[in-house]
Amino acid sequence: MKKILIALVVILLVLAGVVAYAVMNAGALVTRFKPDIEKAASQSLGTPVTLGKIDVAVFPDTKLIVDEFSVGPKKERFTLKNLTFHANLFSLAQGKIDIREISLDSPDLTFVQDKSGTRIAGLPTAPKTKEKKPTKAQQTSETAEPTKVTLPDGLSMALDAFSIKDATVRVQNGEGQPLITLSKLNLQSTVALENNLIKLPTFTFSTSLNGKEQISATGENITFELSSSDINIPQLKAQAFGGNFNSAVSLTGKQKLKTEGALQDVSFQRVIEGFVPGKPSPITGSLKSFTYNLGGSLKGQPAKNISGELSVDVKDGELKGANIAASVLKAIASLPFVGEEILGESGKEALQGDTTPVKSMTSSFQLAGGVLSTQDFLMESALFDMTGKGTISTDAAIDLKTALLFSPEFSAKLASKTKELSSILNDEERLEVPVVLQGKAADITVIPDVKRLAEMGATRALEEGASKLLDKALGNEEGSSNVNIKGLGKAFGF
Repeated sequence: MKKILIALVVILLVLAGVVAYAVMNAGALVTRFKPDIEKAASQSLGTPVTLGKIDVAVFPDTKLIVDEFSVGPKKERFTLKNLTFHANLFSLAQGKIDIREISLDSPDLTFVQDKSGTRIAGLPTAPKTKEKKPTKAQQTSETAEPTKVTLPDGLSMALDAFSIKDATVRVQNGEGQPLITLSKLNLQSTVALENNLIKLPTFTFSTSLNGKEQISATGENITFELSSSDINIPQLKAQAFGGNFNSAVSLTGKQKLKTEGALQDVSFQRVIEGFVPGKPSPITGSLKSFTYNLGGSLKGQPAKNISGELSVDVKDGELKGANIAASVLKAIASLPFVGEEILGESGKEALQGDTTPVKSMTSSFQLAGGVLSTQDFLMESALFDMTGKGTISTDAAIDLKTALLFSPEFSAKLASKTKELSSILNDEERLEVPVVLQGKAADITVIPDVKRLAEMGATRALEEGASKLLDKALGNEEGSSNVNIKGLGKAFGF
């Protein structure tokens, strides 16, 4: 027992000596390495990097706190504050700095979106140059191994974790108007470095979007290949806007994208209010499911380069700014053989409001050249079903050719007021109207094809008129005798 106590005392004395040495020499070590760190970082980023005052703390854990981390020339500089490197205490005692974790506390970043693209505010925009055919020397340099940035002797970077705490990220346009603000952003990740491969075995993220919506995400086994700049995210899960999101993403250094995923139970209204506070949503309801499988190049015009398959299923919502049933009913009332009688009590239900209730809306799409094409659009509303095909471009321009079928009950109500309508009901006793939907999501124009409807009515009237005349001519009609058949031609318009 006595020997054990003596051994413990010796261990405590050694530890005390190690800590004392580390505390006394940490400042000198940091001062010695600072110029080398700035040089290595500048070479890596290709622009001047300056470190501000560096403080060293040993208790309760060992860390190096950089009060400012500036990137770029003096005139246009991007600065982060409170950059913290968590180091190994025992490595300090050996005259080395072994960085195990990097954390960034309360950074404030602003991204600017303008005609030249997206950039970090404070950093210069790279000048546009005309593309020239590369020389043989340039081609050789492009295929050669990238230059490796080496750390100075005595400084090692064996990261175990990386974190960002309470960050604020803003996106604004070229005039300085805010577009998106992410506040209270927290990111934590474990890190594993293997030669040219950076691995993030676990990854967590949370933020507040424009102060409205809380977004959280987790990922596993994310990798970044330093030599090729390939990124692979085999699994990413997120919760936002009342729903869930699962995705897998692969992006090569040559900007070739491949991704697939699914959204479930996302609220349209919360998405619009989250990204554009105060703006009314053109559509409400739940995005019950949305799946996609896409791929293509992000170079040039990504919206036109990406292609693949998508499917959508919307439940229990409303289409704002367009009462499809009312627009169709008013067009029918303009037909000479119908009249405005159907706009009375029988059509009152359809004429109320300027929205279209949506019980369900489903469709699958093919994306190519910036255009979504569908052959199986289906929307179910309270008074009608709508089926069709057409296109939706990436700028939300809609061009759908559809068939609107009023419900059997509502069709019977309309036909009871105008007998001519009863003659053009389909085999399911439903009034079917060809309709074109054009415009953009917030301003859809409903164009009923009343000409086609009139042709259908005239054809049915012609058929019935011809049938009656033939019955009379053949003496098949009750109480009739032989009738002069010359009148038959009038029924056909000649």
